[in-house]
Amino acid sequence: MRPGVRLGIDWGDARIGVAACDREGLMAFGVATVTAGDRALAELAGLVAEYEPIEVVLGLPRTMAGGEGIAAEKIRARAAELADRLPVPVRLVDER
Repeated sequence: MRPGVRLGIDWGDARIGVAACDREGLMAFGVATVTAGDRALAELAGLVAEYEPIEVVLGLPRTMAGGEGIAAEKIRARAAELADRLPVPVRLVDER
């Protein structure tokens, strides 16, 4: 794994949890809880500007069988919107 800070995002319908890791990827810590809604993308972009991560990791909710449902579709759409606003890659990671 290449060194660098990463931001992890757990995007819920009401709240969005944001965490970061240290440069070595050994320790993670909570950063913020963002209220989901109209201002969420702007607030997340602000956190990216502040923490200067090498990538943003967004949890992808898959079923236990590995399929994708409505929740995964919503996250894929939100990830695409977020990626359009950020200067760093957005990567989806299976939450299972």
